[in-house]
Amino acid sequence: MNNILFGKDNCPQCVILKNYLDEQGIKYDYVDATIPRNQILLQQYAPGVRSVPQFVSNDKLIGDTKAVMRAIGNGTLK
Repeated sequence: MNNILFGKDNCPQCVILKNYLDEQGIKYDYVDATIPRNQILLQQYAPGVRSVPQFVSNDKLIGDTKAVMRAIGNGTLK
């Protein structure tokens, strides 16, 4: 499974989501969304999105912290 978490270091929601994913045992690659080339990548997955965190699984945008928690809770993200 290919999971990407876009975030930035000073983002409280990013820290919450990273900790939650770690607790759930979900592996992911962390991508710093403050780097211009990574901003371009984020826009490819999530056109128009201007906030982080954003989580992508298997090239599909799951969304922010609440969306990821919801996807884990209903079993669509494992």
